[in-house]
Order: sequence, then structure tokens, then C-alpha cells
Amino acid sequence: MCSLLIKDVLERGVTVSPRKEIVFREPKRAELGLDIYVRYTYRDFYSKVCQVANMLEDLGVGRSDVVTTFADNSHRHFLLSFAVPMMGAAFEPLTIGLPIETNIYVLNKIGRPRILFIDEKFIPLFEEVKDRLETVEKYVIMTDKKELPETKLPNVYLYDELMDKASPNYRFPDDLDENSIATIGNTSGTTGLPKGIAHTHKEIVVHNLSVSLPDFFGFCQDDVILLAMPLWYFNMWNVQYAGAMVGAKMVVPSTLPDGREVGELIEKEKVTVVIGTSSHVLRWIGDWEKENWKYDLSSVNRMLNVLGSTYMPLQVARSFFEKTKIRLIPCFGFAEACPMAGAIYPRGDKWEDIEKLIKTDGVPLPFVKVKVVKTKGGEEVKHDGKEIGFLAVKGIGGGIIKEYYKNPEATAKNFDAEGYFYPGDMATIDEEGFITNKGRKEDLIKGKEGFISPFDLEAVIREHPAVREVAAIGVPIGEFEKPVVCVVLKEEYKGRISEQELKKEFEGKVPESWMPDIFFTDMLTRGATGKIDKGRLKKLLLERISTQK
Repeated sequence: MCSLLIKDVLERGVTVSPRKEIVFREPKRAELGLDIYVRYTYRDFYSKVCQVANMLEDLGVGRSDVVTTFADNSHRHFLLSFAVPMMGAAFEPLTIGLPIETNIYVLNKIGRPRILFIDEKFIPLFEEVKDRLETVEKYVIMTDKKELPETKLPNVYLYDELMDKASPNYRFPDDLDENSIATIGNTSGTTGLPKGIAHTHKEIVVHNLSVSLPDFFGFCQDDVILLAMPLWYFNMWNVQYAGAMVGAKMVVPSTLPDGREVGELIEKEKVTVVIGTSSHVLRWIGDWEKENWKYDLSSVNRMLNVLGSTYMPLQVARSFFEKTKIRLIPCFGFAEACPMAGAIYPRGDKWEDIEKLIKTDGVPLPFVKVKVVKTKGGEEVKHDGKEIGFLAVKGIGGGIIKEYYKNPEATAKNFDAEGYFYPGDMATIDEEGFITNKGRKEDLIKGKEGFISPFDLEAVIREHPAVREVAAIGVPIGEFEKPVVCVVLKEEYKGRISEQELKKEFEGKVPESWMPDIFFTDMLTRGATGKIDKGRLKKLLLERISTQK
């Protein structure tokens, strides 16, 4: 029986692009006098993946075991993301930045690994909590140093020492079930305890076949793909497997690169595709403006900006396109969707052709069914791009999980009888299937005349030249909520513009009942993954209001 396996994805890349490179930029190596660039050809990378598989077997890892990591981007971590699933185990990167209590819960209740790979800098953190970890027996330290650091951790190994003993020859199994688990992630726990998300080999392969199609990301062998997101963030969105599948050159920067690093890598490696979140892309564009656009970005033809809580201002997208001719490809998704559920590749050489597409979140990927309903499992809203309802998605053969990992209660709450998953987002859908996200259900503002979309309020003010960041929330007033738009001003506008002046921007653009108050703040609260945490923001605003009474 033929199966869709991650091993076949990499082996195809080795076959068609044996001399193409996978490049890593690791600035910390400079502290030891080492070259900050680590380069492998696909052929050499495959040999290293085989070594890692042998190392894992020597550590006692077998099929269906879970191998967990707590680490930043590096060539060592990247190798694990391939070797672990290819040998039949499950790769589980923990999210750095979450409270340690959350990650302890994930280790004890979701992954339950026996082996934990960590960067050297995180040794003190795990020394403090080692006695609370129920299943971890061995720790493998990833560092560029030649000797194992002193530590109180039990059963500690040095990654490079284990690799030196491991053979570069390994035969990955052909008889793996394509429905076996390849990766395990988890929700961030901002709305309760984290929930495990397990993706199978088949789901990941089908997902990456879909996103690589011309109407979406259009990956091909000639591309140079800059993977500018952390491995600990939903396993780099699984995009490394798509890059390997087409045999593209891949470039992996440090964990959260700034505009300077991204610009230098684009120029040096002749990058054609850049992948990041909207908040990352906005920061890079801001950095490039500050440095007077000194980097040569001419090799890039598209940037994928996965939409989280930060939307790309149209004016920014337009000025960026007119200056660089780089298309910003909107995508929508969530961890449960592997993680993209939809996108759109804006065609055309004129801004007018692109604008109408990037105002939306795109259309569903192949093998993903999407509906917008009035109630869970209920009637669909009109496909008019106006009526708001609950977004629901379902995978046909891949992409979307069918259940939460070992959590039937959460599965029952978030899936309907037809197998549709409800991410908690409210949206519209038009007659051509374009989805426009209107915000999470809990973020919708309960106005006197119906729900108010925070995204629509944010869109009005985001285009103002004084605004750097914006988030709309609702403040309780009796049984309803007053819309409040929290604004972070650009430095040059602080003290030069008032809340009332910005409020005038809404006149004639929103119904009178939507008219918000404006609240200036120095920063917006964010979670570990960079998304704006509107729950915390609302709490801080209420505390500020109570102290002013």
C-alpha cells in the first residue's frame, strides 16, 4: 500500500535538488568565533537527518513515541523536525514564551515524552521544574559548545556528541501508516487549558500539496523560501515540508528576526518568497522604512502574511507594493488547520487588481470545506459578504484535525455532528467563496443595535498616518458594551494629536451606535505567539478606568 509520508517529501527534494541549499543563520555562533551561517545541500541534509534518526534510536525512541523540544531556530532543531516524524515518532515543539505552568501541563497531560531536547540557555528553567515532570527521563542539550555544561538535570546528553557516534545511513520505514501522528502542537491556553493538536503524515502532505498550488503560495523548485517564523510556533506552520517537497532552496533565520536580518538575508540569498505573520511583516516594513530602504528586495515576488490578530493596513500594503512590486498574500488559519485553511495569490500588475483580493482572507484551500453558519450546526448565512456568522471548517482527506488529541470533551465542544471544526471566529462569505474574518466571538462588541466587528473599527483608524498599532475592544456598560479603540501612536505623533482628533476619523464611516472612544496606550498586550491578547487589554483598560474615578 502506498502512503503519503513526510519521508517521501524530503526524499523527492533530495532527488530533484541534491545540490540546492538549506541555509541557517545563527547569530549566537559568533560568540564562539564560528561562522553564523550553517549550510547543507539537500543531499548532506538528508545524511544528517539519517544521523539524527540513528541518534534517536540509540536513545530508545521508537514508533509512536513523542520527542519534545524547547528550543529556538537552529540547524539542530530543524533536523529534528524531519527525522522524528520520518522514523515514525511524533515531533512536539513546545511554545517558548508561554507561562512555565502551561508548558508543564502540556508535558504531563498532552505529549508525555520520555526525551526532551532543549537549548543550553533553558537548562536553569528545567532544573527548577524537573521534579514536576512526570514522564521526562532524558535531556539532550543543543549547543555549539564542545562540552556538556554543568547541570543538576538527570541523564543529560550533548547533542553533538551523540551525533558523532551516529551513522549517516538509515532506512526510513515504508510501512508507516499515513494516518499515524507526525507532529503534536497545542493551543496557547489563552482561553483555558491548552488542547493537544495532532497532525498525521497524510494531513501534512495533503496540506502542503494544496498550499503549493499556483492560486495559493505557488511554491516551485526555483524558489528561495525564507522561513521567517519560529519552529516552536506551530512547527513553522509545516511549511518546511512544502519547501522540501518542491526541492526549493530554504533559508532559516534566527527565531524572531528583525527587518535588518530579513533584509540582509533577502539580499544575500536572493530570496523569492518570504513567510511571516502580519505583525512580523509590518515590523519589517517599518524597519526598512527607517533604514531608507537600503536592502535590495528585488528578488522577492511575494510575501505570505498569515493573519492573526493583526491585519495588514491597506495603505501600507499599497505603498509597499508600489515601491517594491511585492505582493502580500493574505492567508487565514489556526493550529487545528495545519495551520492554513485558506489564502489567495493576488494576480495582476496594478494595485486595483490586488486590492479587492487582499481586503479578504482568501478562499478555502483544496480539500477544505468552509461554511459560515448562524448557529453551531445550523443554517448557513447568506453568501453576500455582509451577514456575519460562525466560521466552520472541515478537512476532506487532510489539513483539518478531526478531534483534539486525547480530549473528547474539547472535541465535543468544538466540532459539530458533521465533523466541522469551529475555531471561534466570526466571518462573512461572499458568492465567490471569499472569507472575511470579523473577529473572535468573545471579541465582538455587544452594541445596543447588534454586534460590532472590532476588525471593521480597526480598519477605519489603521490607515491614519499617526497610528502604529490598534486594537478595538468592548467595555461593559450595563448589559451592552461601549466600543473603545486602543491606539499606539508613532513616536513622531505623540503629544501632537489628541483622542478627539482621531475620533473624527470615524464620522460618516461607521453607524452612530458604533462610534468608539479612543484610548492611547504605549503598547498592546500580546501572548507568546505575538497575537494581541484582547482579554488582558480589556482588563488593563478597566483597571485604568477604575483608578481614574
